Amino acid sequence: AGRLEIQLYADMARLEKDMNNATGMVSRKMEQAAKDIGKLGLAAVAAGSAMAAAFVPVVKSFADLEVANAKMQASMSTDKGVSKNFEKIKALAVELGNLMPGTTADFADMFTALSRLGVTEESILGGVGKAAANLAVVMKLPYEEAAEVVGKLKKVTGVADADMLKFMDTIQRTANQGVKATEMMYAFARAGGALSQYGIQGEDQARKMAVIYAQLISAGASGETVGSGFATIMRSLLAFTNSSTVGAKRATEQLEGLQIQLEFFENGK
Repeated sequence: AGRLEIQLYADMARLEKDMNNATGMVSRKMEQAAKDIGKLGLAAVAAGSAMAAAFVPVVKSFADLEVANAKMQASMSTDKGVSKNFEKIKALAVELGNLMPGTTADFADMFTALSRLGVTEESILGGVGKAAANLAVVMKLPYEEAAEVVGKLKKVTGVADADMLKFMDTIQRTANQGVKATEMMYAFARAGGALSQYGIQGEDQARKMAVIYAQLISAGASGETVGSGFATIMRSLLAFTNSSTVGAKRATEQLEGLQIQLEFFENGK
């Protein structure tokens, strides 16, 4: 009987130990499962955050485009409603956004800037819009700055819409001489009235003047100084139209300091 009790106690102790081991194993399994679930939850949250982050640029681009289109529509609206050219210009912005660096919203903002500068919708569609886009991309200008340059040059040079892209090639080439597009804009703007008065208009004449302006600007003069100087010379020429000999002599004297020779012509020819 004594041996039986001893054996019974031994069996019970072994059973208790086994149960404790089993309970500990289950507890550890449950703890590990909880940790795994937690990790899965964190991973799911992280994956969700990553997916959301991936959508942010897309959502932002749509929002930017909506704002840009709204501004463009406002600039092309009157009390009679939205211009009939709005959809065509919006389509041009989409086309350029697909073909060139920059977004559709960038080009829509550019066209809005052109419109506010007084460039007609027909001109934007006729070549001025693409000329501004090309200038921005090639010369790495902010899109609205390129619009300002092209818009103002268009107004003072009288270059035809279809020739604006060609004229922008000239502006880009002057950049190789270290001349900023904005300096060329200032030069033409300051001389614009005199250029128009003398009939120096169109792509061919503007290109010739651009070459002269670029040489002077690259030598250290500012665009404003160059344009103002030429305007003064041209006004002097105009003042002496009825006395061509005196006028030519005085103009020649003024031009000597610039080392420039011009063929004198009648007003508007």
